[in-house]
This record gives sequence, structure tokens and C-alpha cells, in this order.
Amino acid sequence: MSRGRTLAVVGWTTFAAILITQVGSQALARSDRKEPARKSQRAGALWGSDFEDSRLDVYKEVRKQGAGYRGSHVITTARARTGSRSMKITVPASGGSVTRYQLAAGMPNGVNGQERWYGFSMAVGDEWKLSQIRESGSYFLGGFGFRYSGPSTNGPGGNLNADLIGGSPQFMMGSNLSGAPSADHVGEHMLGSVVKGQWMDFVVHIKWSRGGDGLREARRNRVNTGRYGGRTLSIDAPFQHRIGLYQGTGVDHTRTLYIDNHRVGSSYAAVDPSR
Repeated sequence: MSRGRTLAVVGWTTFAAILITQVGSQALARSDRKEPARKSQRAGALWGSDFEDSRLDVYKEVRKQGAGYRGSHVITTARARTGSRSMKITVPASGGSVTRYQLAAGMPNGVNGQERWYGFSMAVGDEWKLSQIRESGSYFLGGFGFRYSGPSTNGPGGNLNADLIGGSPQFMMGSNLSGAPSADHVGEHMLGSVVKGQWMDFVVHIKWSRGGDGLREARRNRVNTGRYGGRTLSIDAPFQHRIGLYQGTGVDHTRTLYIDNHRVGSSYAAVDPSR
């Protein structure tokens, strides 16, 4: 082979190698861009976070009342249901006023006719005095739940509340079809004991309806705790999904609440907080 042909072949080989490397790099870059999305997305997921990215802007606002104006929420590595991070909510003693510190999910408000699954893991702080959980003005407790966003009417219920039953603090859930304060007892059922020092996984499935085709069911640690069929809305109005603390006037100590894997979706698998 002549020297000229040899140089031509070498030149073409070098150019081809560069071209193949560039194409391969571009394909790899495209793959790198897509892969995290495939891993992070769940079929049917509509909103939520596991807080591993340390972002809190998934919530669009904080509803505050009373001592809740001195409350806070931060990302922490002190506890986590999965991964290494969770969200820590801190609310001071009530000081004689009804106290609220509830975060509103950064998603469109719910409406009549929707069917949704809500999942979250929750752990209460070791400092909680469980005797200060009663369905009364002094010690009522609310956490996860829903609230009409426009009218002053209370509801629609579906909140994770608590009460002392036979001296034992128990979670409960019901619907509010009257609009009166503390009237979320329609179709009420229990969701087990309020405990400290451990994560509790909850999944709530609700079909929001003003008619008889509505439903509400809940699971705790993958075990069904109750089911209600019937109206789940008292009026045709949008409502927010919230999570946090809402408590009575007599709570005399700071409370911390840890939340992880908080999600909303169209299926159980999309929101299962144990995954």
C-alpha cells in the first residue's frame, strides 16, 4: 500500500473512531438524563416526596394558628422510614390557644368525583404525653387530613384524629357531613394505638362523592383497619390535602412529628410508604 493510501486509511479510521465516540457519548448522556426519572417515578403517582432531595417546596403553604406561628418544619437525618431523610415538624405548647401547623400539599385541590390514594409514614416524638390526647377542646389532636379551601364550613373529614378509648390513645377516622366543628364521626373507625418510638405506615383510599357511591378505607402497616361506603363530601367545594399538627388549648409541651414518604396517587402501589 502506498504511503498516501496508508495516510488516507489512518485518517478515515481516526475520524470514524471520533464519530463513534461522539455518538456513544451522546447516547450515554441521553440515557443518563432519562434513567433517574424512570427510577423515581411510580405508576399512578400524582404528587409527593420521600424528602431525600431535601426539598420542602412540594408544600404550597403552611396553615398556622395560635402557637403554630412559632412552629417549624425542616428536613432531618435524625430519623427516616426509608433512605436517610424525613421531614420534622415542631410545634410548641399551645399556651391556652388552639394550635395549628399544617402543610398543604402542592397539588390541585380535590373535587367531587375524584378517587385518590394517600400514603405516608409517621412517627411521633418521644416527648409526647399521650395522656394529652382526648377529643376535647383542651387535648384534641388532628394530623393528616383535608379541609374545604373556600367556605368556612368544616370538613370534609377523612382526618387522622385521636382519642383516649378505655384509657388508651387510639387513632380514628370519620367523615364530616354536617359542617359543624368536630363532627367528623360519620362512618368512623379506629386505626390502632398511638405509639412512640416507631414508624407507622398509613394508606387512605377515598372516593370523594356527594352521593352514595363514595367510599373511605384505611390501612395501617398494610393491614386493613376499616371501610365506610357512602357520602364523603357534604358540599360541592374544593378541598386541600394537609399534614401536620392541629391540637387543643391545653397541650403543655413541645411536640415533634416526623413524616416520610408522603404521596398521593391513583393506586395503592403508587403511594405505599413502606416501599
